[in-house]
Amino acid sequence: MEEGIDVSNILKEIGVIIGEASSSEFYFSSKPEEMPSRWEYVMVHSKEDIGGTSKQVLVVARVESIISASQALTKELDFDIIKKIVDSGLADKKVWGKAQVLGFLTSEGDVLQPRKAVMPGKPVYMAPPELLEKFYSYPEDESIHIGNLITRNEVTVALSIKGFRRHLAIIAQTGAGKSYLAGVLAEELIAKGGTIIMLDPHADYVFLSRNIEGRRYELSDRIMVFRNPASTGRYSEAEVGRVEPYEICFSDLDFDEICLISRINERYINIRSGLEKAIGRVKRDKTIYLPRDLLEQLQKADT
Repeated sequence: MEEGIDVSNILKEIGVIIGEASSSEFYFSSKPEEMPSRWEYVMVHSKEDIGGTSKQVLVVARVESIISASQALTKELDFDIIKKIVDSGLADKKVWGKAQVLGFLTSEGDVLQPRKAVMPGKPVYMAPPELLEKFYSYPEDESIHIGNLITRNEVTVALSIKGFRRHLAIIAQTGAGKSYLAGVLAEELIAKGGTIIMLDPHADYVFLSRNIEGRRYELSDRIMVFRNPASTGRYSEAEVGRVEPYEICFSDLDFDEICLISRINERYINIRSGLEKAIGRVKRDKTIYLPRDLLEQLQKADT
C-alpha cells in the first residue's frame, strides 16, 4: 500500500510518462479519447525517502497543457494532398500532455513536495476523488472550507488556519472572484472564533451578516458595521443591520495627519509652518479641541 491512502481498487490508467520528467513536472502520452482535459488531476506512483526509509507514494499532478500532432499531416503539404490523406484514413494522430506536480500525501495527512523525479514509462492514472479529498483537506479544528474543485465539483477544498499566521495576498484579474473569496475566508475565520477587521471603502462586505436569501445567519450577532456618520453610503442602516458610528477625535490627529486630510502638500512650507504653530497654541489651551478651534487660531494669526 502506498504512503497515505490505498486506492489500488479505484485507479483508471489513462497514459504513460514519456520523455524527460522531474520532481516538479512531467509529460505523458495518452490515447486521444482517454486524454484528460486541461486542469484535470492525475496521479503516478513514485518512491520517496520518508523518515530514512524508501516508500511508495502517490504523486498528485494537474494537467497544464495538451498537445496533439500528426507526422503525416505536416504544414509543408499542399491542402489537396492533406485532404486525400485524411479521406484515405492514413492520417496518424497522437496526443500528449504536460502535468505540474502538486505533491504527495503522507500517512499523517501532510502534503509534501517530491524530492525525486517520477520515472518515464510509469503509468499515469486519473486521480480518484478519495485521494483528492484527502489531498485538499485538513483536520476539522484547523480547516477553512473555501469551495470545490472546478473539474471535480464533488471534491471540497480547504485551507489550513495555520497559514493565516503570516502575510496573505489574494491576487487575480478583475472579476476572478477575489472579493468573494475574501468574504468566504472572513466567514470561515469568524466561525472558528477569529476576529476580523475589514476596511471596506466600496461597501463590498456590509451584508456579510446575511445569507444568500438575505436573512441574518447564526453568527450575525458577531458582525458589526462601523460607518462615518457623515457618509451616506449606498445602503441604509435598516438594510445593513447592526451599524455603529465610526468617529475619530480631531485632537487625536497629529500634524501630518491633519495636513493629509486637509490636502496640504509638503511643498507648502509656509502654510504648514503656520498650521503647526496654530496647533501648538490650541494644545496649550485645550486638551480636546475641534477643527473650528484650530481655524480660530489660524484666523488670529492673520490679524
